[in-house]
Amino acid sequence: MFGKKEKCLVCSGKVGLIHLTLGQDKVCLNCSKEIGGTADTHLYSLNDFLQFKQFVSERNNWIFNPDFKNAYIEIDHQNEIIHFPKQFGRYFRFDELESVEVSEDGEVVSKSGLGRAIAGGVLFGGAGAIVGGITGKKQQEMVNSLKLIIKINNRWIKEKEISFLTSQTKRNGSLYKLSLTNANSIKDALEHCVPTSVSASNGNSMSQLVQLKELLDQGIITQSDFDAKKKQILGI
Repeated sequence: MFGKKEKCLVCSGKVGLIHLTLGQDKVCLNCSKEIGGTADTHLYSLNDFLQFKQFVSERNNWIFNPDFKNAYIEIDHQNEIIHFPKQFGRYFRFDELESVEVSEDGEVVSKSGLGRAIAGGVLFGGAGAIVGGITGKKQQEMVNSLKLIIKINNRWIKEKEISFLTSQTKRNGSLYKLSLTNANSIKDALEHCVPTSVSASNGNSMSQLVQLKELLDQGIITQSDFDAKKKQILGI
């Protein structure tokens, strides 16, 4: 009974039996719903909650006109924003995206860099290069989980998961094949979420590297000079 009499420190309403606890502070369920819940967040105090609430409010006011939509994500390429429509207020800029990976039963089968993470990758291998996977293992006949994991460079949210399978499914069955197709189609769509600033930077970097290679071929600079300058251009 005591819990029902406590007041929410955000709206001053009743906390109720079902509530959010942040340290010693309690927030009512309605206030938690206003920010889309906290399952994907890193909130440890009432101050964190209030700051995140402002964060969500600002993003809900972004100009957003998606030209790509499905049940899981929406993408506005012009304004360089993606949105997770199943959860309130989850909008992210392209340059906040780091990587996307397809995971089966907890193991990464493929992974690609996104946003700013592909700045060097576009020059050497491309955004969609597979950099991880299950190797040397016999594939099981059944799959228990299949999900897409999107890593995000953001103060409050570090990753978003999209689950396609959550129970035992035959690998050679139509459900698994459809789920894998859906996961890969979203992965492909996200691989094209490259910020304009990164695209321009990649173009400029490529031009500089081409000129640098010409100087090397002409013997004007040494291999060590080329290697040092290449690292400087790519920021590595």
